[in-house]
Amino acid sequence: MKATDFFAARLAFQTDVSDVHAALSTATVRLVDTRSTQAWTQAHIPGAIRLADLPADDGTPVVTYCWGPGCNGATKAALALARRGYAVREMLGGIEYWIREGFPVVTPTGESRRTPDPLTVPTLTPPSPARPSATSAARGMDVGVAPPSATSAAHGMDVSVAPPSPTSAAADGAGAGAVTACGVRAGAAAAGAGSMRAGAAVGSVAAEDVAVGSVAAGGVAVGSVVVVDEVGPLPGPACGC
Repeated sequence: MKATDFFAARLAFQTDVSDVHAALSTATVRLVDTRSTQAWTQAHIPGAIRLADLPADDGTPVVTYCWGPGCNGATKAALALARRGYAVREMLGGIEYWIREGFPVVTPTGESRRTPDPLTVPTLTPPSPARPSATSAARGMDVGVAPPSATSAAHGMDVSVAPPSPTSAAADGAGAGAVTACGVRAGAAAAGAGSMRAGAAVGSVAAEDVAVGSVAAGGVAVGSVVVVDEVGPLPGPACGC
């Protein structure tokens, strides 16, 4: 058997809970529960009938279901019905995935449904984006959402919000009023010959490998963030989903 024949056959004789849910409201189909009476009483899909109550074949499409992926009762029933001439398909996932997708079931106390399982359907509220950390900021990510610290300033972040200290102002030969640490300077600080490390940008803010400004030496501009060649581009999405 060729792969095309195999997958075409699967689509011809199998369906999933989402398609069955749509078919029950838009088309004529008989949904058959192949489980025991006890299981039927515990919960079953609205509009379904028990296998014992299935009428004689009149050409109406039939869909069988069982407990879930670990049960082959629906497969056995579908084979038996196909041998009797029914146009039959098997619902993948069974009542388990029907429930997990948030569709209703009939129970002894009435119709009920559970909250959809995020492993089977998309979540209704997308997760909030994570705030960047000092480590990610030091690698060229936007740091505008969080105030910088003395440590982050030492790695190329904007330190204009923090008042300069005598110690930081005197580091690496920076000019008066400048805030410098490990080759960082802010505002209009005048840098000496050894005040900046190799690869640093000369702009409003500069660092050994990251700069936020409009001028960069040996770097690649990305919007308002400049990242030097050694850092490399940020990785793309793992897939196209």
